[in-house]
Amino acid sequence: MNSDIDQNDKIVAQVESRTLYASDLDQIIHANTSKKDSLALATAYIDQWVRDQLMTREAARYFASDFEIEKLVDDYREKLLKFNLEERVVSMRFDTVIERGELISFYEEMKEQFPLSEPIFRCVYAKYPRDTENLSEYRKHLNDENYDQILDFIRLNAVQSQIDTMIWFREGEFYEWNQDWSPNRMNKGQIQRQNDQDYEYFLKIVDRRDIGTFSPFNYIRPQLTRMLLHKRKQEILEKYKQDLYESALNNNLIKIPQ
Repeated sequence: MNSDIDQNDKIVAQVESRTLYASDLDQIIHANTSKKDSLALATAYIDQWVRDQLMTREAARYFASDFEIEKLVDDYREKLLKFNLEERVVSMRFDTVIERGELISFYEEMKEQFPLSEPIFRCVYAKYPRDTENLSEYRKHLNDENYDQILDFIRLNAVQSQIDTMIWFREGEFYEWNQDWSPNRMNKGQIQRQNDQDYEYFLKIVDRRDIGTFSPFNYIRPQLTRMLLHKRKQEILEKYKQDLYESALNNNLIKIPQ
């Protein structure tokens, strides 16, 4: 392995013409490593090195000529060079900032590709200790469409809550809050109340989307963002390739015999 062979360097392993020297072990054994640990590390490294050389030797038997190996190496090198160039081009030109308007336009273009496979819901949810004061007043305001009157109450008294009515949830996520919700009362505007020995649970369905309808913008926004960023990357690369092609044509670097 060591290209600068010291005549006094000890051979620690050999497989046919391939040789491993003691100096090659310096990379894994440090000055503060104990003698016992050094021996264990060296033994493991030598064993792995021998196995790797035998695998390389065996693999070479499956190729009819050096040409096949060289072709594989050349193909891999070309792919590696191309990959690194693409990464560099994208990193220099890529803009990750996406304006909301652009994302909404992209949603309108793509939304038919995202039909819902299950119902989803927007909701208000709160969990209270059963001895919470004015809980009956809270129940009354749950029937209102204006939730401002109950938001402060929820913030001050609930031990668990969900008050962002822009977020969409799958039905199964509701049962992580309480196992006893009724699936027959999951329509828009309906309110459910459950209790146990210590707590009362409230769930109001603010909106519902059913199977087969288009996924709402907010529900698939993260996915849309990833798709749009990927689209940008591809557009950057295609433009770069086209510019490269046109430059090569202009400089007579391309010749295609007719």
